[in-house]
Amino acid sequence: EMAEEVGQDNIFIFGMTVEEVEKRHREGYRAREFYDNNIELRQALDQIRNGYFSPENPELFHDVVNSLLCDHGD
Repeated sequence: EMAEEVGQDNIFIFGMTVEEVEKRHREGYRAREFYDNNIELRQALDQIRNGYFSPENPELFHDVVNSLLCDHGD
């Protein structure tokens, strides 16, 4: 709606369009495929899972990573 008001040249859209979201829902969402096919994403999640950002408690973010990698998560 905002893009319609200000015009496509005057707005920066980040994330997916409505059409892209609908396509993703039709095709199915497989979080593990993104992890497997994107080295930067995989490295970041592996660092989080391995305690790089929480050395005093390496398991602190395990649930976050597990949630991100499940197919019914977001």
